[in-house]
Amino acid sequence: MKYLTTLTILFFHFSLMAQTPIALMPDIQVSQVKLVENNITRLCYSTLDSSLYYLTYDGNIYKVTAAGNPDLLVSSLGDHGLQTCQGMVIEDSVIYISGNNNVDSAFTTGYIMKGTLQTNNTRIWSVLAESVPYATSQKFDHFFSGLGINATHDTLLLCSGSRGDHGEVRDNSGLFPNTRNLAITSVVLQIPLTAQGLIIPDDTTALDALELVYARGIRNNYDFAYNSTGELFGVENSGDRDHEDEMNWMQKGHHYGFPWVMGGTDNPQQYAWFNPAADLLINHNSGSWNQGAFTNDPAFPQKPVNLICDLPCRNDGPDAAYMRDSITGNTYDAGAINQSIYSFTPHRSPLGLVFDVDSALGSIYRGNGFVLSYTRGDSTLAGFSKLLSPFNDHSEDLQLLQLTKDSVNQSYSFTATRIVSNFNFPIDAVLLDTSIYVIEIGYAGTSSLWKIDFPKAVNTSVIENTSEEINLYPNPCKDKLHLQFNSAGKNSLITVYDVQGRNLVMNEMEYSGNTTTLDVENLAAGTYILQIRNGDQVLRRKFVKK
Repeated sequence: MKYLTTLTILFFHFSLMAQTPIALMPDIQVSQVKLVENNITRLCYSTLDSSLYYLTYDGNIYKVTAAGNPDLLVSSLGDHGLQTCQGMVIEDSVIYISGNNNVDSAFTTGYIMKGTLQTNNTRIWSVLAESVPYATSQKFDHFFSGLGINATHDTLLLCSGSRGDHGEVRDNSGLFPNTRNLAITSVVLQIPLTAQGLIIPDDTTALDALELVYARGIRNNYDFAYNSTGELFGVENSGDRDHEDEMNWMQKGHHYGFPWVMGGTDNPQQYAWFNPAADLLINHNSGSWNQGAFTNDPAFPQKPVNLICDLPCRNDGPDAAYMRDSITGNTYDAGAINQSIYSFTPHRSPLGLVFDVDSALGSIYRGNGFVLSYTRGDSTLAGFSKLLSPFNDHSEDLQLLQLTKDSVNQSYSFTATRIVSNFNFPIDAVLLDTSIYVIEIGYAGTSSLWKIDFPKAVNTSVIENTSEEINLYPNPCKDKLHLQFNSAGKNSLITVYDVQGRNLVMNEMEYSGNTTTLDVENLAAGTYILQIRNGDQVLRRKFVKK
């Protein structure tokens, strides 16, 4: 996803060797739902009619029908007028799509279009919000891409991606001298659902006055998703240099580093000493290198002295964690040597982020996250990425993400485990009940919708009289809950649920001897259920937070 738009690479057609997704875990099953249309960018679920819908780059919206039947075209460019479409949200009976018009011109305009369902099943389309026309870069424009909705379902979150690859000058063949990113690019915008024809300015002061900016320092956040505790995460890819692709804990008002920090690494172009010809993290097959975009750049804007940038979530492996050594230039499997990275193998292009927010899945999957990776890393297959293939990470997979929150440092880490392989350029995912639906590009008429079935969670009754197994104190508690076990110390997955069964806290903890302590300061006053899982053994106890 490196050239004219986020998705341009999706639409170069190759004659590809067929791949069939393979489940890598014994307790999940993969099945093909049906063949679908080409050039897909989004997959969404409508609670109104319990149906899946997908969006194509050129503006067609289809409703998924039964296998063997063509999918139903419900709206197209002629209805909504949006020429290139990258985001979609369905909320109640309304479809929202995001994208841009005139992407091949000097100036583009970004839009969020609103399609309101009528009683005769047609839709009336209107402009919810549009940008002022803003300067394109000719290469590496990311435009209006990822679209999500906030936890209270009253605001759309929109990524307006970076103008350029890594903060370099992009003058569009001299039309815009010395122009890099703009006020309206590299940001996540927050747009009220009640807006009508809102004009989004390309001016920092005006954007802030209208309170339209949710976060800054984003290169290309293509997917948003909330975990079970209501915290927002986003995934993005990090450019042509071998920086990690990112998963960020997205918090309002925070800055995520771009263009000064990408992945867990500083962007060297900001430094006076930078010699791109000697930089072993720059692949000379990349578009940016071939366009001369990596330069010694004395005019590169300096990072503001007081700016605090959040690091991406830390990946503790074992999968999706390959890196390149900046001294030797060799690639290696960081996960295999217990080296953490921030967040994924460079150039994987993470997409399709979902969480089991209802704790409906069983086994190790319960309450956890999942992410697809789009880029093809297998050099034996047509259409492979020359940027990813040197890492020996085949990508095109579904990863299980088991997150751990560090409340002291206000950060997240995760373990990544590859659980399904061999997709054909997977682009988006939806989790429904105990199944994840994955839609893939596939090219050449082979685009497919797949279903991955997971084991269902088995409810374990709360154990009330288990003093011989575990003791909680003080109970009721205020800030800290101490756990005393009867057995020797070992790793445990400790989860806190509210009385409605929602997953609020999940930590993998190693307790020393027979005790450990859980920080519950951020929980509201009330009754909760503590679950401790060691392999197949599950203990549950009630406790009260004062």
